[in-house]
Amino acid sequence: MILITLIIILGILIYFVYGIFNIQFNLFIPSIHKINTSEKIVFLSFDDSPHPINTPLILEILRINNIKATFFSIGKNIENHPDIFQQIIEDGHSIGNHSYSHNIAFTFHNATNVFEDIKKCQVTIQKYTSKPVRFFRPPFGVTNPSIAKAVNQTGLISIGWLIRSYDTIISNKDHLIKRVLKKLKPGAIILLHDSGICTIHALQEMIEIIKEKGYKIDNLDNFVKYNSKAI
Repeated sequence: MILITLIIILGILIYFVYGIFNIQFNLFIPSIHKINTSEKIVFLSFDDSPHPINTPLILEILRINNIKATFFSIGKNIENHPDIFQQIIEDGHSIGNHSYSHNIAFTFHNATNVFEDIKKCQVTIQKYTSKPVRFFRPPFGVTNPSIAKAVNQTGLISIGWLIRSYDTIISNKDHLIKRVLKKLKPGAIILLHDSGICTIHALQEMIEIIKEKGYKIDNLDNFVKYNSKAI
């Protein structure tokens, strides 16, 4: 009986830990990981913008290819690089809230502190655009009851991903492209990072191959139905 109890407790702990670190599990927050469509269309999303070096290069590649993406921006990065953030907006890309602080402490805060952090990022974003910002992506993709409660209070839509590129740790552009392409399917949201090690080197070729496979690339604003109210 004791052994069975321990096994059950261990199973519950594994279940919750998996849910915390895997946003696709939707344990705490219902998140959008793909758009339900049979149309061959995918969505590029970039976390951690604006980056002082990489973001302008990403914007130039997207501009050349006439592509609109979704940028999940960090409040403190916006304050440090306002001109680059303004260019993201002027180029017509979707903007998402990626917290103000984006540090490991965010994942351990209580709901009140998480809410205030998200709100601070939201206020920072709205200094540069009058367009409502409705998307939120949790830092590191970590969710828990406190983050869930705070996000529910904001009215923001949690956005995850179907394809995680791991571009912050992969250093070979061919490996990065292969990882993204092998999971390609209609409606997929692709996670990339402005700060990715080889994102810049891989992006143009990745876009070309995605298009060669008959896919269109768009931003999430055109496909996600918004909540009626958000901070």
